[in-house]
Amino acid sequence: MRWDQGELDFAGARAAAILSRSFFEDRWTRVSGCRTVTELAQAVFPDRTFSLPEKRLVAAFQQVAAERARAGILTVLKAFKHLPPLLGAWADQESQNQEVLLVEAGRSRSVGLARWLRVERAMVNGAWALRMRFHYGWDLPRVRTWFKGEPDLIGAALVVFDLPSDNPSAWARWRFAPFLPEVGGGRYPDPMAFEASLRRWSHRKAWNLFHTEPSTVGAVYAFCRLMEAEAWNLASLAEAVGLGLPEGRRHELIAVAL
Repeated sequence: MRWDQGELDFAGARAAAILSRSFFEDRWTRVSGCRTVTELAQAVFPDRTFSLPEKRLVAAFQQVAAERARAGILTVLKAFKHLPPLLGAWADQESQNQEVLLVEAGRSRSVGLARWLRVERAMVNGAWALRMRFHYGWDLPRVRTWFKGEPDLIGAALVVFDLPSDNPSAWARWRFAPFLPEVGGGRYPDPMAFEASLRRWSHRKAWNLFHTEPSTVGAVYAFCRLMEAEAWNLASLAEAVGLGLPEGRRHELIAVAL
């Protein structure tokens, strides 16, 4: 079964309207300086009443943020009588298959989407490799069978286990070196910093794709990813405010702040 352009146009219009009310750019700046979780909740959800102490309010706020993101996504996906395969593969969160996403992205006729997801897949593998080596102490023989796929998807991940941990110059030559922290003219293999950089990069890709390829399957997929990022951001901000972190340090917990 196929979807028609009218459905894509309708979905795109709904998505644009929802994003215009989302907390990115100027609207994010207005809430990121809130001093208490209560103040943050009132600023983000003025139509909701929260009668909870600060410590319990963090979890409630995060739940509402996640529910609002899901509601926005469902509102857009309901524009289709039958979901395009790419969106169907993404929406099936419990059995989401990254290989299916890559295949359907290739069929979507969106060059930007296909390249984004392929590079992102390779970076996610790289993130797992960094975590396995530096957090769990695993070596290449133990993880080799864990990484499956084409060479451009797993090559950078496998290299992680060969690079000397104390050689910034060597890490500066890694495929995804620009996403690692700089140190002494080279790069330092910090798994958490790399994952944060990956999230920011993916978010920029989604933002750009949504605005450069309107009324396409790729744009609707990008919208879904943007709504996920917003929920993550708001949840992280609530946690930072609840911990009493000063505004200058809150960005350490935030995935993306456009």
